[in-house]
Amino acid sequence: MPEAVVDVLEAIQIEEQDRQEFAAALRPLDRLLGEGDLAADLLQIDGIGDVIALSVATFLADDNNRRLLKRLEELGMRPVEPEPKAVGPLSGMTFCVTGTLTRPREEIIRSIEAQGGKVTGSVSKKTSYLVVGADVGAAKMEAATKHGVKVIEEAELAEILQK
Repeated sequence: MPEAVVDVLEAIQIEEQDRQEFAAALRPLDRLLGEGDLAADLLQIDGIGDVIALSVATFLADDNNRRLLKRLEELGMRPVEPEPKAVGPLSGMTFCVTGTLTRPREEIIRSIEAQGGKVTGSVSKKTSYLVVGADVGAAKMEAATKHGVKVIEEAELAEILQK
């Protein structure tokens, strides 16, 4: 994926671990620029909530932005397929990691992904586990309760990873 596209996704506040999936889900460009309820479509992507969906839909509704995207496509900018995800015992499971952790967050995310799990930046009904450290934000805990997501601590995640 061209870095410029990933940078745009960062600019509209899509968390790093969600960017590749988000970009892959929106191919081809015609899907972005087509008719229909883009915000509703975006809400189907794991890790994308109301704020991001509305932000992207609003951005793409602007004629100047649509012309820019078409021009970039005409100039040959084509998305590159993301690297295939690992397959393993966590395949099909989605994790959200939050709070102050005892290990670096990126290390925990890599451990989950290495076993086929997916990590998102937000909690949704598709989330399997919310992994919490100290100082967890209220919004993610409320979302976990609302969606019936199991909340686990790092020690429980370590047990899941060792199975």
